Amino acid sequence: ERQEEISSPLLLSLLRNLPDTSSVIESVSSKFDMPLAREKGSLSLLPGFDRSLDDSLRRKEDVDKQLNEYLLEEKKRTSCYKMRFASSSKDPFLLEVPADFPSSSVPDHFELHSANKSCRRYMTERLRGLLVQLEGVKEEADDLHRRAMGMLCCELDGSFPLLSRAVACMAELDAL
Repeated sequence: ERQEEISSPLLLSLLRNLPDTSSVIESVSSKFDMPLAREKGSLSLLPGFDRSLDDSLRRKEDVDKQLNEYLLEEKKRTSCYKMRFASSSKDPFLLEVPADFPSSSVPDHFELHSANKSCRRYMTERLRGLLVQLEGVKEEADDLHRRAMGMLCCELDGSFPLLSRAVACMAELDAL
């Protein structure tokens, strides 16, 4: 636009040869959440890029919901409304009750996992089953996310010559 004001032939040549990468950048950046990517330092694909990944993430949300519903059921069953999920280094989602909650009120299907002076942590068969489901859908989602990221990289790879020219021009401009 303002190239007529530039007198350097080298600078003019670089600016004229600088390719327009806006369509490639727009295409790729529309597939993930840019603010979240900047915040977390990793790409999180937006829904719609890969239907299989979307379905897997929905199944993970369903299992998370089932875990929370299970916790509510057990709170009601035991009348221990301070019960919560706690995790240790090995075991996520243990049912934790305060130490002052009477042991006689703990259902028979609760298996004591650990205890200290402030709480007791339990596991149940149903909870184990939900955790197996959660682990399965997490692994599936991770695999599908890696595959989708590969697809995104392949899409970028198709624009390699254009992007390579743009980087070379920018590097020369930066050196000036």
